Amino acid sequence: GSDGENAARQTARIAKGWRLREVQPPLIICTQAQTPEKIMAEKVIPQEDLARCRDVGAAMGAGLHMGVF
Repeated sequence: GSDGENAARQTARIAKGWRLREVQPPLIICTQAQTPEKIMAEKVIPQEDLARCRDVGAAMGAGLHMGVF
C-alpha cells in the first residue's frame, strides 16, 4: 500500500542500523496520491498537518538544544 507505514518501517530499520533511538512515533501525512498524475501533481498539505510537523520539529530542536537527545 501507500499509506506510509512501509516507509516508516524502512526508516526505523535504517535508524536501528545507525543505532539511533526513536524519540517520536512516526508522523505520516498521506496525500492519497495513487495514480501517476496525482503522484506528479503538486501536493497541498492541510495547515493542521503542517502545524503538527512544526510542533514536532520545535520539540526536537528544543530537546537537542537542552541535551535531552
